[in-house]
Amino acid sequence: MASLADKIPEPTTSWTQDHDPNPLEGVVTTRREVHSEKLDKDFTVLEIGEDNGRLHDVPCGRADLASFVRRFDPQVGDHIALKFWGLSGPKNVYTGASDRSQQGRLEIAPELTDDDFSTGE
Repeated sequence: MASLADKIPEPTTSWTQDHDPNPLEGVVTTRREVHSEKLDKDFTVLEIGEDNGRLHDVPCGRADLASFVRRFDPQVGDHIALKFWGLSGPKNVYTGASDRSQQGRLEIAPELTDDDFSTGE
């Protein structure tokens, strides 16, 4: 008989802290709205579950992630993928894709051009 301790899930990790895995792909398992007293703004946090059972909290307060949430309004059960591209100047650059299979299309936001990436020069 398995012990109760064997059933304890691993803690949810904050994906935007270490960007592991990159890209992150999975199903939205929880969506919650939080308020940052420090920034005095509300933003969405998505919990995304990978196929292997790992759970990742994704705070969507950064501009690209907030844009993804506004555009696609991901809900619990949606299959999504997020990729961290690195820094463009002082800004973290992310893109996201949402598999809206019921609508028969793959959507990506935001659309990026070469101008969105810093050359470091």
